[in-house]
Amino acid sequence: MPLSACEQTVLNAVSAAGALTSRRVRSEFGPRPNWCRLITDGLLSETQTLYGAVLAATPRAHRLGRELGSPRFPYLTGPATVADRAYLNDALALLEAEGYTVERHGYKRAAGLAHQGTHTDQIVHTVLRVPKSVAGQLAHDWGWVYDFKVRWDGSYDQQLGYPRLYSSVGSGGIGLGRLKGLYRRHRLDIHVWRHPMLVVVPDRDRARAYLRRLEAERRLNAAWHPPTGPRFPYDLVRLVVLPLP
Repeated sequence: MPLSACEQTVLNAVSAAGALTSRRVRSEFGPRPNWCRLITDGLLSETQTLYGAVLAATPRAHRLGRELGSPRFPYLTGPATVADRAYLNDALALLEAEGYTVERHGYKRAAGLAHQGTHTDQIVHTVLRVPKSVAGQLAHDWGWVYDFKVRWDGSYDQQLGYPRLYSSVGSGGIGLGRLKGLYRRHRLDIHVWRHPMLVVVPDRDRARAYLRRLEAERRLNAAWHPPTGPRFPYDLVRLVVLPLP
């Protein structure tokens, strides 16, 4: 039997997103009976994860999409991978409501020599453009936020107004150890972005003392240098809190 308009809309939305929580689909597209046939007919899979029930397109849905000439959608397998994508999509919805826009995603490199130079559909970080109001303040303090520049081979440098976002729900979310590693990696990039690194976490408690210490060290270091313009009008790290259900 052909899909209803609601079923087709849900299938397209989940396929394009890579994965969405069942509760988000209910919230945006209506009660479960309106679209649950997609699961029973094998077009969507529903996986119970740490982040709740998550929907993703099945191999059958991808195969039918190719036969119908649909665009290629992300192909994700495994509970951890689909949970991470659903968690990221919910975090992006929060940030997009604030005016951030997605510039590009960074993907996990495929393993094995046969896949050298290629990537999976698993997102490891996202580059965001700051909201217009923030871009205006950056232009006043530091310089114009230009369009994102990418080289012919797809590589790019860190750029003003384009912070990175990190998100994962595995093992209960990004913990203090990984947060410290991300900060060490990007501690200089933050002062190119002139914007905090964005990290999605289920709560602030694990990182609160560490972030206070970072800011205290920055103030101490600034005291040894004469002011040369706006003094640190941005935090080093911003935690985007997205609790587990």
